[in-house]
Order: sequence, then structure tokens, then C-alpha cells
Amino acid sequence: MDDDNYACADELSVAVAVAKKTDADILTFMENFWEGNQPPPSEADADTTYWLPLGACVPAGIFKNVFGDANALVKRGVFEKLGGFREVHGVTCEDWELWARAVLAGFTLEVIPLPLLWYRVHPASMIRTTDHVANVLFATSPYRANLSRDLRMAYAFSVARGIEFGGLSGQGRTELGQAVHNEIDALWDSLSWRALRPLRNLNHRIKGLPREARPAPRTDQEALDAIITLRQSLSWEITAPLRFAHRLLGSRRRSK
Repeated sequence: MDDDNYACADELSVAVAVAKKTDADILTFMENFWEGNQPPPSEADADTTYWLPLGACVPAGIFKNVFGDANALVKRGVFEKLGGFREVHGVTCEDWELWARAVLAGFTLEVIPLPLLWYRVHPASMIRTTDHVANVLFATSPYRANLSRDLRMAYAFSVARGIEFGGLSGQGRTELGQAVHNEIDALWDSLSWRALRPLRNLNHRIKGLPREARPAPRTDQEALDAIITLRQSLSWEITAPLRFAHRLLGSRRRSK
């Protein structure tokens, strides 16, 4: 359970009862939203926003988190087999990633359609201050690891949708379209990447390698690999705190 959320009084008792009834490996819940630093309301009303996850729908999980929040009841043996949550500095959506790994591995996930917790919405939360594209790439990585031919276009579309640069079409481009190529250009020209370029080129020179060159992917898979390689590189990791601070300051300014 996230440390900033609140459990309803009957969350555990209902979850245990459903676990005994269904024998599901993972149970996630419907949740109510509230904003601010104060405790949540005593009860929901007509204006309360809520989220009811869809559940273990593998195809839909490529596009967004349909599985549920990190607040869940999981069989201990299943959690240990999966290796728990994978944490990457400066990236969130580890719940989406874990549940995707679980359902792709054949574990059962069910959603309890009752509001059993309050989810805090805050301008400084991880989901609002981290890099959205990095989150999407991380969360959908289990799909990439299990990619079959019939899922390639769906995965490509999910990344393009997450990047939010546009659609799939583009003259002279691959099936990913202009969206992913724009993302590669944005990463390559970013201050984060340019700042450490001299050090990377020095390292290349010591190793007898040519200077680094802008990626020129020829296929959709090469384009995805280029983005993931850049975002998972040591250079990107080192400069992550600066990007996080920049987004956090921007979020606080917008919230005022």
C-alpha cells in the first residue's frame, strides 16, 4: 500500500473473504480519489471521483494500467516468484509493470468492485512529476519481453500513444510514424543527453570506437530499442535528479 493513501475500515476483511472465495493470486480494488494534504472524507458522496480497474485484460494492458493500483492483496509465494516490484530511479508505474508481468506469466488477477481505499491526488506525486514516456516504456516492458508477431503493432501503438506526439502515419517513416522518431530527436537534442556527450565520446575514443552518432532506426523495433537504450543509459540515469527537480518545480508553479 502506498504510504500516502488510506485504507477503508473493511479493506482487509473484504479482501481476505474474496481471496478465500476466489483463490485469486492477486486482488486489486476499486478506489476513491481525494486531493490535498488532509485525511480523506469520512465517506464518499455524489461528487467523489473513483476508479474501477478493468482487471486481467492482457491486450488492454498494453495501452494503460487496467489491472489496478499498487494497493493489492497478493499471495506471498506469487509475489516472491515475480520478484516483487521493480524500482527504477525517477520512474513510476511499478504497479502496472508488476501486474503486467503477473498476468503474462499466467497468474490470476481479480478486481474487487468495491471502494476499499482512498487514493490521494497530489501535485507533487510521482505520477505527476516523473517522465511520462519513461513511465510508459517501463510499465509496458513485460510486453516487449514477451512480444509475438500479433502484438507488435499494438505495442508500437501503445508507445506512440504514450509519447503523445501524434498518430502512426508519416511519409517516409516506419509503422511507428513520426511520433517515435520525434521522441528520438527530442532525447538526442536534450540538455540531459548533450551535457555528458563529451565524456561519452572520450570513453569511445579510449575504447577505439567512433564518436557517437544519432540513431537512425529502419524498423519499428529498432526505433523502440533506440528510445529504451537512451532512457536506460547511465547518462540518462545520472541526469535524472535534475529532470525530476525541474518537473517538480514546474508542477508546484502550476498548482499555485
